[in-house]
Amino acid sequence: MPAATLTSVKVTSVKIVGKGAGFTGTVSVFIDGIPFTTAAKVKGTFKVTQKGTLITGQSARDYIASRGGTRAHTVPQQQWRHRVETVYPVADND
Repeated sequence: MPAATLTSVKVTSVKIVGKGAGFTGTVSVFIDGIPFTTAAKVKGTFKVTQKGTLITGQSARDYIASRGGTRAHTVPQQQWRHRVETVYPVADND
């Protein structure tokens, strides 16, 4: 099965949106290996939206800001061997 590709990631004050191709119906989103308390929503095979807080209680934006940027990992649950990574800064306009 081909790996998913991630072409863009946007972090706002309320969500993370990843766009690309090849996502399956269920995608897990982690920041530095830390999962979210709610499941990500997948639209078709090209868009993943993650809302909610990390299990640490922090928002994604607060966690990322406290570290000056980090890696976002999206791992389709049916494709554990495939990992898509990107480095992104915190968006200041949201």
